[in-house]
Amino acid sequence: TNQMHKGETNPKVKAIVFSWEGFVKGIQIPDDNLNLGIHEFTHALYFSFLKQNDAEAKNFIRNYKQIVHFTKDPLEKKKLVKANYLRDYAFENQHEFFAVITENYFETPLEFRAKLPELFMAANNLYRIYNHK
Repeated sequence: TNQMHKGETNPKVKAIVFSWEGFVKGIQIPDDNLNLGIHEFTHALYFSFLKQNDAEAKNFIRNYKQIVHFTKDPLEKKKLVKANYLRDYAFENQHEFFAVITENYFETPLEFRAKLPELFMAANNLYRIYNHK
C-alpha cells in the first residue's frame, strides 16, 4: 500500500503482515487495548467470512453489521466518543472500528462492559465469550 504501518491484512494476496516488534509489544501489556495480533487477525476473520455463504458466515456478518451500526448512527457515535474509551483510530472506518473494539473486548472486557454496555453486548453476541449476567 506504500504506507508505513505496523500491520496489514491484505485479502487480495491472502496475507497478514505485521512488525514482529509491534506484535510482541501488543502482548506485553495485556490491558492497554493495543494488540496488533488481535487487530490484524480481526481483519482477516472479517475477510474470510465475506467469502463464505454458510450459516456461520451469515451469523458473523449479521453481528458485524450490528457492531458497525454504532458508528453510522450519529447519536450512537456521539455516545462512543463521549465515553472516551475507544482510541481515535476506531473512527477511521468501519473495519478499523471493528478491529479496535475487538482489541478492547479481549483486553479490557470489564471496562468495556461498564463504559459501553450496548456495544459490548453486540460484540459479545458475536464472540460469545462472556455470560450475559
